Amino acid sequence: MPTPDAGHRGANMKSNYMLLIVIIVTVSVILAIVLPKYNRDLSAARATVDAIGSQVFSSSFGDIEYLLEGEGPVVLVSHGITGGIDQGKWITSTLGGGCRYLYVSRFGYLRSAMPDDPSPAKQAAAYVELLDHLGIDSVFVIGNSAGGTSLYHFANDYPGRCRGMILQSSVVPGDTKPLPPRFLLKAVFGSDFIYWSSVSLFGKSMSAMFILEEVFNSLSEGERKAMISSLYLAYAG
Repeated sequence: MPTPDAGHRGANMKSNYMLLIVIIVTVSVILAIVLPKYNRDLSAARATVDAIGSQVFSSSFGDIEYLLEGEGPVVLVSHGITGGIDQGKWITSTLGGGCRYLYVSRFGYLRSAMPDDPSPAKQAAAYVELLDHLGIDSVFVIGNSAGGTSLYHFANDYPGRCRGMILQSSVVPGDTKPLPPRFLLKAVFGSDFIYWSSVSLFGKSMSAMFILEEVFNSLSEGERKAMISSLYLAYAG
């Protein structure tokens, strides 16, 4: 004859199984809805980036992806943390013509290699190698956010190659601990799916770090989506 404790354990096990089934069904439904959209967005992103028509230079630091277009004084564009040359093109989209823009994907972005021991100083040295390859003596530079750090080194270490520097919301060199923690940064930026999910779910909240609330609130819903795409998913802009 079963004891009360045995009956209680049996009821708990049944409840746990039901909960597990509910979780599995819920996750399956979410994935069935989310994964197709993720795959569509990723395919569109890759197609858009491929259509840019960039080139690759084999430097001593590995491959460097670049695009040189336009006419006029050469301006090297160093993008931020959320994009490669695609974001660089968005950065200059409001600046107008009259310049020859040299877009570069920094170490580890898109088709650019990631050296074993990357640093902003080495990124600056990679810029110089690329300029030598292209036969360009000196350039103006634009650095956005994390892309500004290597330009400090570029201007300081190679003053004859830098004609002028513009920084947009840029970070500065220094021994600072990353926020959020490094393991979280690696998890988010090391996974296309996690990054895409983060932007899809929290894009509006994340935008508060870069856009004044008054400005963001003044935009239409379509303008907000376009701005979020440009900030975090530059290929979609």
